[in-house]
Amino acid sequence: MHVILTHENADFDAIASLLGAHKLYPEALPVLPDRINANAAAFINLYKSALPFVTRKQWRRRKIDQVTLVDTQKAPSLRGVTDKTQTLIIDHHPLTIELRPEDSFYGEVTGATVTLIVERIAAREMLLSTLEATLLALGLYEDTGSFTYGRTTVRDFHAGAWLMRQGADLDTVRRFLDVPLTDEQHELFEMLLRNTEHRTVAGYTVSVATAHVDTYIAEISRVAHRIGATLEPAALFILVQTPKGTHLICRSSTDDIDVSEIAKTFHGGGHKRAAAATIGEGDLEALIATLWEVIERVALPAVRVSQLMSHGVQTVNAQSRVREVVQQLRRIGHEGYPVVESGQLVGLLTRRDADRASEHGLGDLLVRDIMQTGTSALTPDDSIYALEQAMLQSGWGQIPVMGSNQRLIGIVTRTDLIKHWAQTHPQHVEVTPRIDVSQIQQVLGENAAQLILAVGELAQTRGQEVYMVGGCVRDLLLRRRNLDIDFVVEGDAIRFAEAVAATYGGDTSSFRPFGTAKWSPDDSTHARLGLKHNDTPEHIDFASARNEFYEHPTALPTVYSGSIKLDLQRRDFTINALAVQISPGLAASWITTAACATWKPCICASCTA
Repeated sequence: MHVILTHENADFDAIASLLGAHKLYPEALPVLPDRINANAAAFINLYKSALPFVTRKQWRRRKIDQVTLVDTQKAPSLRGVTDKTQTLIIDHHPLTIELRPEDSFYGEVTGATVTLIVERIAAREMLLSTLEATLLALGLYEDTGSFTYGRTTVRDFHAGAWLMRQGADLDTVRRFLDVPLTDEQHELFEMLLRNTEHRTVAGYTVSVATAHVDTYIAEISRVAHRIGATLEPAALFILVQTPKGTHLICRSSTDDIDVSEIAKTFHGGGHKRAAAATIGEGDLEALIATLWEVIERVALPAVRVSQLMSHGVQTVNAQSRVREVVQQLRRIGHEGYPVVESGQLVGLLTRRDADRASEHGLGDLLVRDIMQTGTSALTPDDSIYALEQAMLQSGWGQIPVMGSNQRLIGIVTRTDLIKHWAQTHPQHVEVTPRIDVSQIQQVLGENAAQLILAVGELAQTRGQEVYMVGGCVRDLLLRRRNLDIDFVVEGDAIRFAEAVAATYGGDTSSFRPFGTAKWSPDDSTHARLGLKHNDTPEHIDFASARNEFYEHPTALPTVYSGSIKLDLQRRDFTINALAVQISPGLAASWITTAACATWKPCICASCTA
């Protein structure tokens, strides 16, 4: 006898997978579990005469030769199943058990187990009835959140399209998935909202909601879904204590908070973004404390504003006339400028608003009259999640960044957010050029490589961001020798060059109007760094990251400090627009070109952290 089984508290993916496996193995008997989610049970009750399922009560004990498990890896107890029963596991979760010689596993990470089964059905060119296609679609749509969950794959979409061609009815799918809460679930929903604690963990907003009930409440996960939609935290944990134990429901909107790892601590499991556990008797307050400790341990740090922001910021005085600032704004080229008054942030002036006022002859207005009023600001340690919320709440596309002394130190923009999105959501796989220490040694020689490493180490010690730029970077990628080495420093390049000379020896010369310096290694440098007396660059150039504009043709540029991004923007779009960050370490390092504005993983030689 061949039977098909799934887990208790079966959802639509489990029930639909029973049906799909029966289509693949028509001689097998699909046996329903004792506990089925209410919406899936309602579907079965309406259409059971057209479905091949049997219940546990209808099951007659027979010798079972083979079991197919769907949407689970642990066989539920059933009369006739022994430790020697041959078992096929079909599941979309990663394999977490040790297989016996009698076991075989077919599984890949997809949004739903239905997807794996539908692919096999489609490969055999089998036909489905409209009812069968609709039930399979219910499993697919429920487990992928109608294709909105982060774990959804392209294969899930293909499976859904194939089911549509087989006649799946989406009106029925919506009717059985969009089920209102019961009265008991509504009461639990209100109780959980009243007992919710919010904390910031690793830069994310995390919520823990708790409740104590005297009776069993079915499908707490549906209540958890409503709580999450209402509060919109980065991660949500629900603890419901009942007479028979405590239920833990975990949901996350980011892989940085892996709720499956958190659930494992309480002997549960699931996906990175959805997991659950059933905990035995215990003090609820103690469980809450333990849960927060586990969350703090598992959560990974979010991307911080400091990793996206531009250091240095151009501000506008609220009492300035529009005509006095509009030309300066056009020269600088930024889209938004913090407005300050008496040293305090009071708003944001966009170049568009300034241009519009000027074009309408309103140049005598004060900046205060046309600015966007507000004090929205972030700190370098705020998360990208906080950045998104700040932009949504303020409507600003540029958010000022405040230091510990409440002074403006930089700005983070919507463009920075878009670049981060492009980096974390690549459209296609690219082969990123890499440069390592051995390549620098081979191309530039031992002496030049040692000098570059030394500069990087000093910058790391001083906490400064330093970049190797220009033709040397290009020639390293082309494996051509070029000892014309240039660095850009975010900050005072002259002071940094002097620190290099003080640490490693050599002489410096500088030109303060442009913020540039030249370091010439000498015999003391050779002694301190163990350099050979040949193939050493005569000098290395340092420049402060800057932007510039020209008052009129043939004039020398007017220079002001800026970030590496602004520095690259002012350069041409070829050789000089290449930069390699050599400090800080690998975790925060990038290579970029102003031409494509695409940030790629670091190719720095000294990033060994």
